Amino acid sequence: MDRLYGLGVFVQVVEQHGFSAAARRLGVSPSAVSRQVAQLEDRLGTRLLNRTTRSVQPTEIGMMLYEKARDIVQSLDDAENSVISMGSQPRGRLRVSTPPTFGERVLAPLFANFQKTFPDIQLELVASSRRVDVVAEGFDVTIRVGEMPDSALIARRLLTQTWTIVAAPEYVEKRGVPKRPSDLTSHDCLTFSEVSQRLSWRFKGDQGDSDTPVTGPLQCNSLSMLRTATLAGLGIARLPTYVVGPDIKNGRLVELLTGHHVDAVPVYAVFPTAQQMSPKVRVFIDFMVDALAALDTEL
Repeated sequence: MDRLYGLGVFVQVVEQHGFSAAARRLGVSPSAVSRQVAQLEDRLGTRLLNRTTRSVQPTEIGMMLYEKARDIVQSLDDAENSVISMGSQPRGRLRVSTPPTFGERVLAPLFANFQKTFPDIQLELVASSRRVDVVAEGFDVTIRVGEMPDSALIARRLLTQTWTIVAAPEYVEKRGVPKRPSDLTSHDCLTFSEVSQRLSWRFKGDQGDSDTPVTGPLQCNSLSMLRTATLAGLGIARLPTYVVGPDIKNGRLVELLTGHHVDAVPVYAVFPTAQQMSPKVRVFIDFMVDALAALDTEL
């Protein structure tokens, strides 16, 4: 670092044509400037400047060093300015992990507006059903569904995801309509293996919460596959409304047990620390909170 500083001082002496002017530019004393140049000449074993009472001019070797040192100092200044700029402006690559179906159905449609608002941010979206290690795998943000365990990570709630019980009309015609949650024990239920309620479904009622055991021919970790199997009439499924809402509207699926509230699930944006949060992370989370709040009635 001292060597770089010495080169920077030397560059200023050449450009300012003197020690006093360079000292004023650097905010140090003329003697400090003279000392840095003398140390540089001693280290290189050659005279770099011709000094007279009226001017300071570089020697031939000094001019050669100046031209190279000027580029080095400029590159260092550019690097520092780039870091400072990135630290204050939302820009650069933003790496986000999300559950596949949530990313496809909810996040991806919002990215066009996000890109228009923040054109200097390049999004890298990684769809994964597993719980990634945010720090070890180099993610800026990860989207997690379900209650957060105690963790050193910081979590901000994006929305509360509503779920509903659905089946294809063909299944209902063949097997009948369950009137109460306990009737599900005699039906084929299709379960999502990535949530804690894969062996029982929780319902909220006036008498409190109740868990109904469920079994069936299919358990999988993909909400899209679960939806496809439900549409095919394989059984009854508990799915997020953002996945099956359009199917319910067009009659491809039928809502069941509508008088019984299905337990809702929170969705969080998780990131390593709140200290020195980069602007790109902050604006991404703020944007998603606002955008998802506008869509909340549809989710």
